[in-house]
Amino acid sequence: FLINGGADTLDFQMPTGFTGGAMTWGPTMRLALELEDGELDNGVDDNNNGLIDEGRLVRITDPFGVSTRVVLAHGIPELLEGEETAAGDDNGNGGEEEPGVWFVLDPDLRRLNVSISIQGVDADGRLIVRTTETVIGLRN
Repeated sequence: FLINGGADTLDFQMPTGFTGGAMTWGPTMRLALELEDGELDNGVDDNNNGLIDEGRLVRITDPFGVSTRVVLAHGIPELLEGEETAAGDDNGNGGEEEPGVWFVLDPDLRRLNVSISIQGVDADGRLIVRTTETVIGLRN
């Protein structure tokens, strides 16, 4: 994925131990944003749940081999809270038109910034959106 440019997919590996003094690595893991079942990327609520073009965050173990998939979050909007499809940084976080899950690796390769918005519809039919951001320190 792009350094400083951000992406909605993150591939990574985790160390599993040492062999002959060298680090050994597990299979590639992927965090990816994908459309919910029944949704199309068309600006319409295709699955009739009150949300438009919503996605889900999925963890895929070994995406290049025999994979397992686990859904980590549902109801992710197409764009982060406050972003519009018009050009520019609408939500003031330094990116433009960021997806609902956004990974940004700092240039020094030591910190991964993760932003995610999740949306839902309350009992009165109102759209509720919440966003959180965190920084993960990288090592090894």
